[in-house]
Amino acid sequence: MQVPFVYQRQIHWGETDAAGIVYTGQFLDFMLEAVECWWREVVGLDWYKMNTELSMGTPMVSTHIDFKAPVYDGDLLDLSVTVEHLGGASIKHFITGRGPDGSERFEGSLTGAIVNNKIMKAVRIPDDWRQTIEAYQAACKSAANK
Repeated sequence: MQVPFVYQRQIHWGETDAAGIVYTGQFLDFMLEAVECWWREVVGLDWYKMNTELSMGTPMVSTHIDFKAPVYDGDLLDLSVTVEHLGGASIKHFITGRGPDGSERFEGSLTGAIVNNKIMKAVRIPDDWRQTIEAYQAACKSAANK
């Protein structure tokens, strides 16, 4: 597995505004796509199955985005995903978006709560998920120190 996990995404014309740059609201979608793919690739959990088969979800309780440079139609974005914090029932992902030249275009975070969908209450992150996420955190930290 590559650490940190990188989700690559092509920007489409319909995601841009009249100025020819990506519309601000799209960045949250990009971050959510990257985190959804992270769950699938790193933890082995598909959000759809998590919700329909396990009756668990990850609603967002906090989002944050800082913009560094414009993103244009046709750009290929690399969105790297790390885990900034792992709580008892929450997980905070940090996402960095880089353009085709490797320059940072934006960074942000998504904090999700793990909930039981039947009662809509936060639940402790299952131990097997936690172990996988902690191993990923350690691998990212080790890779960053090289």
